[in-house]
Amino acid sequence: MRLKLTVCFILLLCNMAVLAQPKAISSYIEAWKKTGKDQSYASQVFFDSLRITKDDPVAKKRYWDDINQLHHYLDRHPDRRLGVRLMMFEIMAAREQGLAPRYYSVIDSIIKIAYPLNDAQLNAELYSIRADIPPSGETHLLYNLKAVEIQRSIGFSHFPYVHNRFFGISAVLFGQSNYAQCIAYGKEGLKTWNLDSVH
Repeated sequence: MRLKLTVCFILLLCNMAVLAQPKAISSYIEAWKKTGKDQSYASQVFFDSLRITKDDPVAKKRYWDDINQLHHYLDRHPDRRLGVRLMMFEIMAAREQGLAPRYYSVIDSIIKIAYPLNDAQLNAELYSIRADIPPSGETHLLYNLKAVEIQRSIGFSHFPYVHNRFFGISAVLFGQSNYAQCIAYGKEGLKTWNLDSVH
């Protein structure tokens, strides 16, 4: 009888742990499942928290623990969109902690994984991340231009930090001595500056 009670108690604890795990990561899951025009800002909240707490060792550990829990959740509940968003978050966490180079080779495969979702807004976010990853000014220009093209069609106000795309384009064009286009994109970047009222 005592053995049965012990086994029941252990099973109950295990069951509670499994049920509790998604609660710790439920805010990520809820935000990352969004597909509408508010999806970029819903996800940006987590990127912003990485930046704000990047020097807090407790927060760093929590983010990596959350990332591990999210990977385990996806192992049990496969979801292409959540997987893409998780990898984006992992790249941003690595970037804030100086570990970004280990993710340079991953972003192109994430873009391919996201493609079947047919979500232009998500693609624009991925292109923005890709634009900031080496190797060269040409890829920086290409992916920023691709991101801006999509962002323009959806509406710049639905994207955080959209002005950074324009300034990135402008900087590369300046380096290429294409001053007229450099100025044009710089001016357009200034026009979009106030569209992102959060940042």
